[in-house]
Amino acid sequence: MDSSTYILCGGKSSRMETDKALSIYKGETFLSRIIKAVDFLQNKIVLVSSNPKHINLNIECIPDIINDKGPVSGIVTALKNTETDINIILSCDIPLIKNDLVGWFLNQHNTSYDGTVITCNGKHMPLIAIYNKKSLPIFEQHLKNEQLKLMNVLKELHINYIETPSKLAYQTVNINTPEQLKNISL
Repeated sequence: MDSSTYILCGGKSSRMETDKALSIYKGETFLSRIIKAVDFLQNKIVLVSSNPKHINLNIECIPDIINDKGPVSGIVTALKNTETDINIILSCDIPLIKNDLVGWFLNQHNTSYDGTVITCNGKHMPLIAIYNKKSLPIFEQHLKNEQLKLMNVLKELHINYIETPSKLAYQTVNINTPEQLKNISL
């Protein structure tokens, strides 16, 4: 399945008090751990960020089309940039993700949908997802209208919500604070 991977790194990381993408877990940055999780796909990996620290990481990096507009802007940036119909979108705060979860949800994707979004214990995880390029106009309309709640965008798309198998669920954990990082490091 021809796909591209976009890792959204453009947030302010204010609760983490440091750049989440470059935060360290078990001796590696969150970003390097996420890249390892998707490397097996041998697809194009792109960071979506305007942070100058990310530009020097030897990974393709593109700036958000509009800064400070959250993940909707990051997804619009990715979908405008992509050359593939299938686009894996990941946030930079999921250092536990591994290739078995990525492979599983990629295999669940059906191109008749606009996207595939993981759920974990019934909670939607729209930044561990696949979005088809054809969903771009809906994302763009929301960005243009300053309707930036990602879950509201998804209500207008035909999304395949898939429940994560319990043995993989731990890989979906977002780390947003130093305390959360400390808890997973124990």
